[in-house]
Amino acid sequence: MTIPSVSSNSALSAADAQDSYAQRRSDFQALASALQSGDINSAQQAFTQLQKDSPRLAQALSSDPSSTDSPRIADLKSLASALKSGDISGAQQAFAKLQLDVKSARHGHHHHAASSGVPASASTSGTDADGDNDGSTSVGTQINVTA
Repeated sequence: MTIPSVSSNSALSAADAQDSYAQRRSDFQALASALQSGDINSAQQAFTQLQKDSPRLAQALSSDPSSTDSPRIADLKSLASALKSGDISGAQQAFAKLQLDVKSARHGHHHHAASSGVPASASTSGTDADGDNDGSTSVGTQINVTA
């Protein structure tokens, strides 16, 4: 029996994907932290970096608002708008809504769509993305986008 070898290109692609995911997760954590502390400048920078590291997210956000946008895309667009205008309270509210919609999707309301690769992170209200009120940060939930 012959076992096919794994090409180094496949191994590199997997490593690149993992590095890319880790970078997006780090960007999202930075965004959550900045929003939690009320630092609009850091939140804007983190969101800009997140868009650079997630081309699918940037593409979804650049489209005009549509009635076919998923709740998560609508939330992300609201977040982007609030950050762009310097509205920290609006950004915090949009982020909290985003987390509720991600939690809802994780608990049985899944839609089959392409993943943006954007992980959900800690809530600004103290309830993490798992719904626990333990103050911990939960990272790794995928936000699905449909463009």
